[in-house]
Amino acid sequence: MSLFAQKNNIAVIIATFAFTMLGFLAAVITILFSFSRSSTFKKYKRKGHLDVFFFIYYFAIVSLVLTFALAILTLAGKNGSWAMIGGLMSTVNNLTQISLLTIIIVNLSRRAMSSSSP
Repeated sequence: MSLFAQKNNIAVIIATFAFTMLGFLAAVITILFSFSRSSTFKKYKRKGHLDVFFFIYYFAIVSLVLTFALAILTLAGKNGSWAMIGGLMSTVNNLTQISLLTIIIVNLSRRAMSSSSP
């Protein structure tokens, strides 16, 4: 069984993944802003970590759009194997970025909640 034999199915899965993760990023930013008045968030911002977070966040959005474009290119032509390989590599990159952003948000949320408890 070859991945290339299933390239159309893989392209649909990759495109679906990209759009689902874009929605997840929208939820992540909402969670981040819900803690914007906490002392933990202000300390995070003061140290410059928020700038790094937003760089990774915007880079993840651009990467997800690229992943979607590669999935569409895979479906667009008969010789879309290079696009499929690029889409698969980009998906691994996206998983890493999403995992990093999730870890940051969870840790920041945990710290903000523990600092606000009596």
